[in-house]
Amino acid sequence: MSLNNVDIKRVIRQQFSYKCKANTSLFTSMIVIQLIAVLFSLSGTGMIGTSIGYNGVSIQFYSGDIVLVFTMIWAFITAIMLTTKTYTETDYVFVANHLTSNLSNIAFLFVASVIGAITSLLAVYLLKVVMLLFFDHGWMAASQEISVGQWVSGFLTTIFYLFMFSAIGYLIGQLTQRNKLFIVIIPAFIIGSLVIFVGSTILMDISQFYFNDSSFFSVFIKTVGTSFILFLISMVLSNGQEVRK
Repeated sequence: MSLNNVDIKRVIRQQFSYKCKANTSLFTSMIVIQLIAVLFSLSGTGMIGTSIGYNGVSIQFYSGDIVLVFTMIWAFITAIMLTTKTYTETDYVFVANHLTSNLSNIAFLFVASVIGAITSLLAVYLLKVVMLLFFDHGWMAASQEISVGQWVSGFLTTIFYLFMFSAIGYLIGQLTQRNKLFIVIIPAFIIGSLVIFVGSTILMDISQFYFNDSSFFSVFIKTVGTSFILFLISMVLSNGQEVRK
């Protein structure tokens, strides 16, 4: 049956539903990774202290940044895995082409980003509970009170960042599927860039461009815009070979 005779939206929904059911193990791995991140977070992200005579005060800082970083890595790796033969072969179950395959993958990665953002925030609360139950601290307090609006914007921002990292991983995956030489070229390029720009501010400028922005709208434009461009390039690259022949 030709794809022209099939409702493309229905095929995408079917592929998306199938991938959500078939890839539940990916979410299990995410939970495990986030629990590991919580353990790393228990060591704290910084400390300051002072003393006067025999009296001293030390302040240990904790945050969920490590959990977020680990979840970003998970989103990145998951996106790469979706481009491998093991996962793309599931598209043979349907009358499909690369358009429907890519769009269903992107939909799956977006939902994965939403779930990743939810579990990341829950992991932060788990970190607080563990500290309260098992750590002997004289006094604990939040660095600042967070309003509902700030919490929602933080949640959405987390989704955007996870989605962007999945877009990066998806592009790298498509490049490596296009030509296996990229398996060597991409790591060499990353390592070479780190060596070349080690004394430069370029990497710091890129990091600040994406991560040091207090404007929700600006973060939305940067992350979603970057994700759109990367996914678009990935879709163009994937057109070199049809999913179904």
